[in-house]
Amino acid sequence: MIIKVNVPDRMLGEWEVKSVGEEKYLYRHQNDASKLIAKTDEPISEDSIKFIQQAYGDVFVAGLGLGQMVKALIEKNEVETITIIEKDVELIELVGKYLESVSLKVKCIHAEALTYVDRSFYDFIWFDIWEEVKAENCKQIERLKSHYWKKAEEIFFNNEERCRHLLLLK
Repeated sequence: MIIKVNVPDRMLGEWEVKSVGEEKYLYRHQNDASKLIAKTDEPISEDSIKFIQQAYGDVFVAGLGLGQMVKALIEKNEVETITIIEKDVELIELVGKYLESVSLKVKCIHAEALTYVDRSFYDFIWFDIWEEVKAENCKQIERLKSHYWKKAEEIFFNNEERCRHLLLLK
């Protein structure tokens, strides 16, 4: 499944949304280097597909990227609200504000997933807060599980099994 987004091309701080043909790319420019963070020209993960298929009601999304997950959730009639937390205020300005303008379902909050305190209960929670898949993410996944376990019916982590597999290979 490939999800296209219409986020406007723009650069803000270390972030850049750039079009190449019909595709969108999100780059992070740091220390004289550019890192590709997200792109729309390849299929989303199996975890993402599973989450999109199951999600309904009030949904919590940690990590914004290009907004592909949020776009798919906006299009689902079964999803009523989408609360996004993102730790980078520039990424909220680049992508989050656009998504809020597209749908009244969407609300962006500037916060860190590991410390954010929310009294709300959600039907589904999605975490995709890592720029790359690595074994070290497993520690954060466990911390997030303990922090959010009473906050939702279902909690999903993008690439959790891949992280665990990498941990086993260490």
